[in-house]
Amino acid sequence: MNQLRKLEQEVLEKGREWTRCRLEERLQEEARKIDPICPQSGERLKKTRWRALTLKTVVGEVKIQVQHGYSPKSNTWICPTRRAWGLEEYQRVSPELEARSCYTATEVGSYERAAKMAKCWGTEISDDLVHGHVKQSGRKALELVLPAEKPLALESEFSLIIMMDGWMVRERGQRLGGFLAQAQSRANPMA
Repeated sequence: MNQLRKLEQEVLEKGREWTRCRLEERLQEEARKIDPICPQSGERLKKTRWRALTLKTVVGEVKIQVQHGYSPKSNTWICPTRRAWGLEEYQRVSPELEARSCYTATEVGSYERAAKMAKCWGTEISDDLVHGHVKQSGRKALELVLPAEKPLALESEFSLIIMMDGWMVRERGQRLGGFLAQAQSRANPMA
């Protein structure tokens, strides 16, 4: 392998690991700031405990601790961090990685090729993961309510003038009559 390419790959990998560590630290800080409050009722959650949350991101897997708690009003266990970050109940992939994998799949036209492309930008994902996210995004798109089409503004009446089988006439006045007669005789030689 080319020495320059090898060095570049090593530095990129170290940079990726540095970025992954910084992301993990920032996510943990943000998770600690989120109060254990039920989003529906606004009440504090009962029986809260910290649990591990593993997310697959563009820069690799990050592991953080998030709070879970029981909401008596909704009779369910809730993770306020997941709700705050817009994650589904069992979602293990970051929204950015999901968006990139879906976009790549639509551009290259194949789930397998999208997984290979993701490896090029440094993320190991399977074609099944890409396929699942494309299907999920398609379902969400079907549920979207699009705004109604605006009716076209009424325009003033339009007249179209088309010249068919015409020619430019240079002669005017008296000569015009003779010119027209010549044109007619050429068009109908039997007359």
